[in-house]
Amino acid sequence: MQNSPYPHSPAAMGQEKPSILFVDDEEDNLVVFRSMFRRHFKVFTAMSGEEGLRILNSEDISLVITDQRMPKMTGIQFLKNLPPSKDAIRIILTGYSDMDSALEAINHCQVYRYLLKPWDKEELKTIMEGAVEEHRQRRAHRERVSVSAAS
Repeated sequence: MQNSPYPHSPAAMGQEKPSILFVDDEEDNLVVFRSMFRRHFKVFTAMSGEEGLRILNSEDISLVITDQRMPKMTGIQFLKNLPPSKDAIRIILTGYSDMDSALEAINHCQVYRYLLKPWDKEELKTIMEGAVEEHRQRRAHRERVSVSAAS
């Protein structure tokens, strides 16, 4: 990851790869995403919000990326169902520009970014690295606050 704008990220420093969950109802998108990013991240994929929630309950996920338009459960509905204890950074991808969905995602789902498909690999990788770094910093801050409160 020599070209990474986050040279101190875990992956760049040879530490364990950050875990990413990608949720999309199109299997081809899951395959492409996994093949593009598995060298840099530990990639989990799910074809539905329900499957994504099961993975979130068993894995320590740093970043969740979900498609907005899926049957049964939209990306926003999926994010609203995340357990409060899950502190993963959240990104929504969509092939449609729907301002109402974007506002709901930002206002009610703590979304880090709302991106349009098709994604550019390098741009998405940079955004993902930034999100993982944000997650790391938030956890470190919470740990410092927790230690301070305990003393």
